[in-house]
Amino acid sequence: DPRVIASVIVSSQNIGNDFLAALDEYGITVDEKKYVKLVIMPNQTIWHIDYGPFPMLRKSDGVLAFTDFIYYGPRHIDDAIPSRMANDVIKDITVFRMPFPFEGGNIQADGKGKCMTSTRALSNTGFSAEKVRNQLKHYVGCEETFIVKDITDDGTGHIDMFFKWVDED
Repeated sequence: DPRVIASVIVSSQNIGNDFLAALDEYGITVDEKKYVKLVIMPNQTIWHIDYGPFPMLRKSDGVLAFTDFIYYGPRHIDDAIPSRMANDVIKDITVFRMPFPFEGGNIQADGKGKCMTSTRALSNTGFSAEKVRNQLKHYVGCEETFIVKDITDDGTGHIDMFFKWVDED
């Protein structure tokens, strides 16, 4: 449906109904809800930004693709969601599987080839800064990757806990 601008993954219709009720509580109207699509799909955690597909848009022709990061080993159901979204929901979309563990919450991109991640990307993967940069260049299109010190004490060390690019500058 071309009008759908947000797909929300829920593990059951009951949870989906709870989500829609919460939209009511926050004043989202019935007309506005037509832009929300519930996708019933098994999942283990709510951290969709960490395991979900990382969307990429080819500027030359507007073709959409997903990068699929390897998520935590014991969370195989969550790890499968990017491919399931591509194959079962959106269809006709290419998925690039990155060959090392990474979380979507630990990357920010400016849309022009600059990316940022935290030092947790090094400790979580066991890779050198050079290897992390090369993987992000190859799979995400990061021409330049800045690896900054994790300044949080939140357990994840993800950059999205302390930094957000709001536009390309």
